[in-house]
Amino acid sequence: MINKIKKIFIFIGMFLFILSFISCEKTTLTTYEKEKIDIAFENYLLSKNDGNISTFELKDFYGKYNGSLIILYKSEHISDEYRKDTINKIEFKYHPNEQIFVYANEKIYSLKEAYLNILIQSEELKNIKNKYDIKNNINEINCIEIDNEIILEEKIIFNENEHGGWQIVSIYIDKNFMHYQFTQETFEVNLPVREFIWVTENIYRACTEKGMEFPKSFRQLYVIKFVQEVKDEDLFRFIKQLESYDFVMQATTYYSSVG
Repeated sequence: MINKIKKIFIFIGMFLFILSFISCEKTTLTTYEKEKIDIAFENYLLSKNDGNISTFELKDFYGKYNGSLIILYKSEHISDEYRKDTINKIEFKYHPNEQIFVYANEKIYSLKEAYLNILIQSEELKNIKNKYDIKNNINEINCIEIDNEIILEEKIIFNENEHGGWQIVSIYIDKNFMHYQFTQETFEVNLPVREFIWVTENIYRACTEKGMEFPKSFRQLYVIKFVQEVKDEDLFRFIKQLESYDFVMQATTYYSSVG
């Protein structure tokens, strides 16, 4: 009996030990990471300021999300006005000469650039904002928006009752992500795929290569065709997953070409 109790406690101890690593969030940067980020940020400033830069300071770190590091920089080359980033109604207000950036793929992105490149999503932004606001309580009302506010289109939610039995999912992309080329991996498909199609590829490439504007009706459309063994409930579950992504305006089993 005693041995059984010992085994139980050992098992619980091992479980808690493993859980601590799984739930542990990266809260500090190593010296090596700081050096790499500073080099990338210096290159970023050089590209924005005709090769002339002064000092800059990595002021804070707000965590790692999907391999992307979220940092706050201060520099004379950052505007000396109160500014803000507003993304899907999530607002970050900055002190003069400060701004949040994202380090990923050995490059520096603005917060909005990172968002439009699918490096972060709204759930991550909410988490980052909570951390940022603890140290940066900015009450300034007249903050200038950096570039343009990112406002998502209203989602069209799939009605399971309208499913016509098609073993496909059509994915219509929010127009804020017009120029992003998605892959099957982006959609995290855990079902047996028969075919992945970028339906609007020809129109997209023709307009992009010729420097033409997209037709007003144009919308990126991807279609995933599944094998016949996929059950409706699995399709519906995948559609719900897609609807949770900011970049998906609509996911449905109905198929039609667009553009």
